[in-house]
Amino acid sequence: MALEVSLGNASVNLGNSSLLNPPILSSCQGTACFIFSRLIPGTTVTVIGDSSSFYGPATFVSFDPQNCTVTLRETTGGTPGSTTTTVISCTKIESVSFTS
Repeated sequence: MALEVSLGNASVNLGNSSLLNPPILSSCQGTACFIFSRLIPGTTVTVIGDSSSFYGPATFVSFDPQNCTVTLRETTGGTPGSTTTTVISCTKIESVSFTS
């Protein structure tokens, strides 16, 4: 079953809801906050922040509904590989891409 969210004049189709949990009660506002409040940890995402910062592909780790933050983890290839953990405000995210 597809999930479609309408916020004002904008409409978001979240496609297959198998990657989504029931929503977490949160005072965080915005489409990205809504998506991350429902996204299952471990999902691979690509995020563009409002300053055109690019994150990903990264693993979604968690959403904090009190602080409106999203934690992402990126692992780079090569020898030695490294892991970068990024914490970003969901209100500062322009777009989220993930495969359902």
